[in-house]
Amino acid sequence: MKIAFLVGLEFLKMKLNFIIFFLSISIISLLYSCFIGKNGYNQLNTLKKEKEELEIVMLSLQTANRRIQDNVTSLIEDLEAVEHEARQKLGLIQENEVFFKEEVLETSKSKISH
Repeated sequence: MKIAFLVGLEFLKMKLNFIIFFLSISIISLLYSCFIGKNGYNQLNTLKKEKEELEIVMLSLQTANRRIQDNVTSLIEDLEAVEHEARQKLGLIQENEVFFKEEVLETSKSKISH
């Protein structure tokens, strides 16, 4: 009976060693996937940086979009704004106006010195 007890005890030790080995391998593989794996900590940091960069771009685009929307609203509601844009960007004038274009002559130093 003592031998059977010792054999049973050795079997339990082997089982326990196997369970410890299996758990160790499982923990090591989990740690590997958490820190080095495809969806691990490094990937998380990369995605956080990318998110921050995209948020900066998004804020810039929202500001530009707001500016354009304000310009559109101004053009819809304010006839003076339409006239200003037509004069500045299209070079249009009213029927009773005369347009004078001022030209600047460029002179080089070599022409002046002779």
